[in-house]
Amino acid sequence: MKICASILIILAIAAIAVYLFFTKERALPTTTTTLEITTTTLQTTTTTLPSIEVFIHPNNFEPSEISIKSGGKLKWLNVDNATHEVVCVENGNPLFDAVLEPNDTFEFFFSRNSECWDPSVSEQEMRMKILVSD
Repeated sequence: MKICASILIILAIAAIAVYLFFTKERALPTTTTTLEITTTTLQTTTTTLPSIEVFIHPNNFEPSEISIKSGGKLKWLNVDNATHEVVCVENGNPLFDAVLEPNDTFEFFFSRNSECWDPSVSEQEMRMKILVSD
């Protein structure tokens, strides 16, 4: 009987231990992670090159030779009383052919050396060179 009582006590203690083991909150190890977020804002700046004016006179372009940066803009102004045609080529390839009435303007952006002329005027002065640099 003593042995039975001892076994019952041991079983009771074991049952209580099992109950406490499964029902008691256990302290689990916790890990705290700090996440640092960095935001970078990119700002772009656009530089606009000024336009260079070319005046179309009865028998010549003024100026007849221009040096500009790549992406630079030329603006033709017909200050003559007659209609003029401006033809431009780059390495023999046509860029544009613009007809300008008196007081008309025309703009074009250049990226390479070019040559322009007015085919309606036979004068050599109605030619111009555009020299483009980087």
